[in-house]
Amino acid sequence: MGVYLVVAGTCRMKYFGGIGEGDLGLIMGEDGDVGDANNTQGIGTEERAGDGDSIPTSEDVLRLQNTIRHALMVAIALLGIHCLTFPDEAANTTPDYGWMVAHTPTQFSEKSFTQRFWLFIGAVLFVGVCCLSNDSTAAPLLQKPYITPFAQYLGKISYALYVMHPWLSFNLGQQIQNLVRRSGTNSHVTAFPFALVVITCGCLWVADLFWRAVDRRSVLFGRGWPRSVS
Repeated sequence: MGVYLVVAGTCRMKYFGGIGEGDLGLIMGEDGDVGDANNTQGIGTEERAGDGDSIPTSEDVLRLQNTIRHALMVAIALLGIHCLTFPDEAANTTPDYGWMVAHTPTQFSEKSFTQRFWLFIGAVLFVGVCCLSNDSTAAPLLQKPYITPFAQYLGKISYALYVMHPWLSFNLGQQIQNLVRRSGTNSHVTAFPFALVVITCGCLWVADLFWRAVDRRSVLFGRGWPRSVS
C-alpha cells in the first residue's frame, strides 16, 4: 500500500503525468521480474553501445537543424549588409561591386537607380532574415545586437542623427581637414582616427540634444493633441 501511494503521488509530477492505473499495476508486479527485465535491458544496451554505432536522438537532430539555420541566416545577413554598402561613387572599379553593376537589370542601369536597386535587395534580405531569426525553435541570434540598451538608445535618437549628422559632418569635417593640412601631414591615416572620434562623439551629443529638445517633445505633443481636442 505504501509503494502504491508513493507511485501515485509521483504520477502527479510533470514527467510522470502520463502513467495510468494500468501502468501502476505493472509497476507493482513482482520484484524479480522487474529486476530480470532491467538486467536484460542493461545487457542489450551494453552490447549496442559496444558496436560503435550511435543513433542520433531528436535533440541531436534539432541541434543540427538550429546550427544549419543559424549559419544560413548569418550568411544571408552578411550578403544583405554587402548590398547595403553599395558605394555612391566608383562602383565599377570597386572590388566585387563591379560584378554587381554588370549584373544589374537594364531598367536599373542608370547610376542612381543601380544603387537604389541593390540597396532595396540588401534591405529586404537583412530585415527579412532578422524577422525570421525570431523563431520558436531557434534563438533570435540576429536580433540580439538590437535589443541591448545602447542599441535601443540609438533607435530613439535615430531621427535626430539623420537630421543633424550632415551639418556636423560637413562643417566639423572641413575644420578637421584644414587642421590636418596646416599641420603639414596630408595623410588619411592621421586624419581618419581623429575625425572618427571627434565627429562620432559630436554627432551623438548633438543628436541627443535635438532628441530631448525637439523630437521627444514633438512626439508627446502629437500624442496628446488629439486627446485635448476630443
